[in-house]
Amino acid sequence: MATHAEASPAQQTPLGEYIFRRILDQGIQHIFGVPGDFNLNLLDHIDSVEGLSWVGTRNELNGAYAADGYARTKGLPGVVITTYGVGELSAINGIGGAMSEGVPIIHIVGTTSRSAQKNCLMLHHTLGENRDHNIFRKISEPISAATAFLPDDATFTTEVDRVIETCFQVRLPVYLYVPLDTADILVDAARLSQPLNLWPDSSKETTMEIVDSIVKRLESAQRPCFLVDLFTQRFGITKEVQELIKPLNIPGYVTPLGKSILDENDENFGGLYMGAVTTKKDVKEAIESADLVVHVGRCPSDTNCGGFTHKLAEKGTLVGLHPKYVFIGDKRCDEVSLVPVILELAEQVRAQKPTIQSPGWWRRNSAPAQSLGPFQGPLQQRNFWSHFQPYLRENDCIVAEVGTSQFGTLDLTLPKGSQYYTQIFYSSIGFTVGAALGTLVAQREEGTGGRCLLFVGDGSLQMAVQEISTMIHNNFKPTIFVINNAGYTVKRVIHAPTRAYNDIDPWNYQLML
Repeated sequence: MATHAEASPAQQTPLGEYIFRRILDQGIQHIFGVPGDFNLNLLDHIDSVEGLSWVGTRNELNGAYAADGYARTKGLPGVVITTYGVGELSAINGIGGAMSEGVPIIHIVGTTSRSAQKNCLMLHHTLGENRDHNIFRKISEPISAATAFLPDDATFTTEVDRVIETCFQVRLPVYLYVPLDTADILVDAARLSQPLNLWPDSSKETTMEIVDSIVKRLESAQRPCFLVDLFTQRFGITKEVQELIKPLNIPGYVTPLGKSILDENDENFGGLYMGAVTTKKDVKEAIESADLVVHVGRCPSDTNCGGFTHKLAEKGTLVGLHPKYVFIGDKRCDEVSLVPVILELAEQVRAQKPTIQSPGWWRRNSAPAQSLGPFQGPLQQRNFWSHFQPYLRENDCIVAEVGTSQFGTLDLTLPKGSQYYTQIFYSSIGFTVGAALGTLVAQREEGTGGRCLLFVGDGSLQMAVQEISTMIHNNFKPTIFVINNAGYTVKRVIHAPTRAYNDIDPWNYQLML
């Protein structure tokens, strides 16, 4: 019988095919990117994996954005492939945004051969004579949770598996560097039958202590609630959180990065909370009067928290659940993930049915959306966006660009089954154009039948407009609303509205199509 080190030919597969079969086995069906001479032989192996497809993007930055949008919509890592140097550096801003907002992306880079690296050959895409070919890898390390370079035939498969496992476990970007001379090398395929470890580990004893404490606090509180945030969706525990709130009959609020995680038409939905800039007064007053807030998947950034104006801890006990830590009041436990805590809490609520002191303590006084007549007068931020409310349908995915569109769409009430995302923390303008492509790919995979609605300003669109070509090439049909203000409107609001640096040339977008 062949050993792991000496597999029979029937048990062997090229390294490139091994990588792509591992990716497909996790439920990922599409890969984004741009071909380059250092990754071409690697890309050939995609065609050998039935069920896996290539989506070529018009540049690497948009490829990273597309992988990000795919991950947000699908709930699985996105994958982008670039070539050495010029390709990976073009994508790096998109990977930085994913790192910032907790989006899992597997970035695969086709690099120079191992012999070329050893001899520091002055190849194209390198930085000059006798320069280390690994220098770009050093640039990527701060924005990745794991990297693997694959220099050794004996460890190819273990390194591939380690990086993919890390991406799932921490829901952050990872890098896989595949040297030019390695993609066709045969490796042991038997390892593919071994399942990967995709979930974060936490101490069972510590988890139980935390859950027991949360249950006791829920039962003793007079005005408890949940605040649902970014990492709830990233770690795939949306359903468990939804099922927690309903039987407890307490309100669930969301942050901007948590919008669409809860059903906004459910009687337990409390509203959108953004600290001092919360637009609905009754929502702000209710959550800030709570004597227990369980903040699930917390992302305490400035833009997600209304410029750090959340007033929760000073009003009572705050429970914070994060991928890397949990705190209850002043007590903090590091290296405990929110995932096992929420799973166990959901189990205990089902089994014990905790008694809440004042179920239904909150009231939503916000007036329901009124029937609107036709547009009249100038288009202004305060009255423009509500006209889109009747246009929304179940299962739509709304992708809102940084700035005008972002702030305008946050107060829309989403129909059942809808998804919403905006890059409100990292805020790279142009992100949503490539990301919408990723959403369209994920929607086609899922077969939900929902529309992709992209709201984008003209300044942002001109940053990444090439990806509309990819949408057309793949027969996607998004609805794109262009807020055509001939410049960077939010920048005008922040500073110097008449300065020339905020101007751009308007396009005729309909003629462009």
